[in-house]
Amino acid sequence: AGASSRPARSMNLKGADPEDVTGHCLTVLYDEGGPKATPYTGVVVYTEKTRMYVHFHGFDEADSAWVDDADDWSWAPTPKGGVPDPPPVPGAYRHGQEPGLIDKIFLVRTLENGEQELFIKWKGLAHVHSQWVPKYELDVDPSNRQRVQRFLKQLAAEQAIGQEATWEIEAEATEGGEGRARTEDEPFNPDFNIVERIIAEQLCVDDTPPLYFTKWRGLPYSSCTWESCRTLLHYQSVLRNFK
Repeated sequence: AGASSRPARSMNLKGADPEDVTGHCLTVLYDEGGPKATPYTGVVVYTEKTRMYVHFHGFDEADSAWVDDADDWSWAPTPKGGVPDPPPVPGAYRHGQEPGLIDKIFLVRTLENGEQELFIKWKGLAHVHSQWVPKYELDVDPSNRQRVQRFLKQLAAEQAIGQEATWEIEAEATEGGEGRARTEDEPFNPDFNIVERIIAEQLCVDDTPPLYFTKWRGLPYSSCTWESCRTLLHYQSVLRNFK
């Protein structure tokens, strides 16, 4: 048989356990035409036999890259405080970009400068992608602006009669919520951020890792969402159970 029929050789992981590579940080040196190679550090979010997919700290998921034996790379220590949170996913809010559509509003707070922020769950995205958003950013889209106005009006009416806002607002109770007051630490039932199981896998055509159809604890199957390996980074045991 010719060389092309030989099985691909496993990637040299430089002493790391192949079963424990995902979640580790590494630094890759890229030649960008300067006097020295440029280092980029990131976290391994997916592995194959001959390569690893790395999400670089401070960059979008779209800027992630495969790393293999042809690259100049080395293992790097995990930053103090852990792996940095990834940038917001498409459909969420990012400064300077118009956000997606509001699904639910959980909380409002006033900053020292007098500006208001609201804690938003986005339509089509899981609770884990919820975030604080300046009110003025939500005023850009007419639909979002109306949702904010209704929420603030309802909240003011409840406060006027001494009622405390709970998870039931926005019909959260129908999704497994409990009758507890919301706080900035727990704006909604924290179980909604926990992966219960992976239901399906969707292969991507652009040479990126697959997406996974994710069931969230305490929520119905109608609330399942497609999530990337980066979002599911800390759920390797759940992914292994699916595979």
